[in-house]
Amino acid sequence: MKLLTIKDANNVIETLPFVPDIFYFDEKSAGAKYLASFFRKFGTRIFFEPSSINSKSDLSYVEVSDIIKFSEEDIPNANFANLFRNKLFIQTLGEKGLKFKLGDGDWVLVPPVANENCIDAEGAGDWTSAT
Repeated sequence: MKLLTIKDANNVIETLPFVPDIFYFDEKSAGAKYLASFFRKFGTRIFFEPSSINSKSDLSYVEVSDIIKFSEEDIPNANFANLFRNKLFIQTLGEKGLKFKLGDGDWVLVPPVANENCIDAEGAGDWTSAT
């Protein structure tokens, strides 16, 4: 998979007929961060869904974002959220539900809702993001 470059991002900006209300990204690339920073200047909500946070460089993607959603399976340690005061963090916990933290607040646990008709939980995180 080819990561988005800044040149690619500029091509998107030049051809886009409007500024989006929400910009979602889940890759750590120069182009994705460039688009997030660009759109944020116009009031776009930036939604970042990382699969890892391993370095100081990774935190720069969090910095340009408003909403950061990740799974406990991929990122078990959510302590990096304490470095930021103006973000919504959502950590999905699988069968334990999810927890979220807004701004300076504490983490709030949201237990799962039982669904006797559930056949397969695949994609539950994607539905959480969509909601």
